[in-house]
Amino acid sequence: RMPTETYAIFMVRFARDAVMTEPALRTLVESTGFSLHNLSYRLHGDVGLFEYRMVLRTLDAGNARALSEKLKADPAVLEFRIAPTGD
Repeated sequence: RMPTETYAIFMVRFARDAVMTEPALRTLVESTGFSLHNLSYRLHGDVGLFEYRMVLRTLDAGNARALSEKLKADPAVLEFRIAPTGD
């Protein structure tokens, strides 16, 4: 069976004064078998949150669980969402 690419929309939020750097975020995401695409940034000034959004790609859909576990273990992560796209 041929491997199938899996895509997900990924969003993660931090407090404005405790934002993970972009290189650290890339390292974290790539360490779980994903590649990042279409990275965007958003500052929610009224509530003091900084948000990264991107598309993730992997050949193993199970990598989402690994990424989720790493994010849950990081106290700086206030909120995240990993939403698979397609089938």
